Amino acid sequence: MKSCKMTVLLLLLLTTIASGCSRDVTAEQELRRLLDQTEKSSREFVYRETVEDRTINVVGRVQDDLRYSEVLNLDGTDVVETVVADDALALRVLSPEKASDVSSIAAFTSNQIIGQALVSGQWVLDHSAAPPLSAPNPREGQAPVGGNALLDAAYLFQYLERAIAEGRDVWEFNEDDISYKPSEDPFEKPSREAGIKRYDVRPPVLPRRSARGTASALPTTAHFRKLSFYVRGNNLIKVEEMIDFESHPEFLRAKRGEGSDFLRQQLEGVRQGRTRDPLRLRRMTTVLTKIGTPIVIDLPQENVLIASLGGFFGSEAQANADGEPIAENEADTSAEPEG
Repeated sequence: MKSCKMTVLLLLLLTTIASGCSRDVTAEQELRRLLDQTEKSSREFVYRETVEDRTINVVGRVQDDLRYSEVLNLDGTDVVETVVADDALALRVLSPEKASDVSSIAAFTSNQIIGQALVSGQWVLDHSAAPPLSAPNPREGQAPVGGNALLDAAYLFQYLERAIAEGRDVWEFNEDDISYKPSEDPFEKPSREAGIKRYDVRPPVLPRRSARGTASALPTTAHFRKLSFYVRGNNLIKVEEMIDFESHPEFLRAKRGEGSDFLRQQLEGVRQGRTRDPLRLRRMTTVLTKIGTPIVIDLPQENVLIASLGGFFGSEAQANADGEPIAENEADTSAEPEG
């Protein structure tokens, strides 16, 4: 009889361990499913990023991967509007005073005809300048941001997928979990009454002393990223991210004089820029609405200059902006499809 009870207890213990081990994997699978479903849906969004004392907003509407529009807002002022439809890109400047703050726009204003059109608020259309569908990934595991806020917003889901892969695991938020530390959580708790769940990507453990002399000895952005996803039903409705190394729990210990000398050396090294990839400290929030609601994105048809915008989404904008417009149309000329 005693042996039977021991067997039952052992089976219960093994079942508990197995379910506990699979929970994080299931949370990640569920989160990835929700991301995939939301990405395939039409939607509106507001992408907000704060870097130092600058606030960047991108307000967008998405019909599908090939058709979307965005308005870039800097510190409360709408500056640039873009429309992407299949291979075409149309853009116009909404605030000439702020346009010089956008490097890709500033490059094109050096061309007299294109610059005059942009500064006057005219649409400029290039039938072959749409950005690629996939975000650049120069190095395995890297998820770069910061080159162009319009692209950062457009590639948000690809960035999030990479960030999940770079994390230690995915955890479904539970404030009653003994591992949860409210003092280390910069984000709002999910509203159970509203049917909202939250998933957190937990960062990997900082490199240890034993890693010295190896490729993994230096920390990366992933070590200092706090990332939370809020979902309702089958849709992602909000993303919160903070990248900040000074608030890392281990570094807070180091600043209190606790922990090893290696930890304090590591903190000083990060302050001096000794990381595997450049750290871009920021706070990002994206809110998604009208998910699944029909949205139609069309290219502008009036007050359009057809010209070359090659390089607007890349680092070669200055070199490509020196070319002449494809057609020197008057301000009221409508854009005709090529071919």
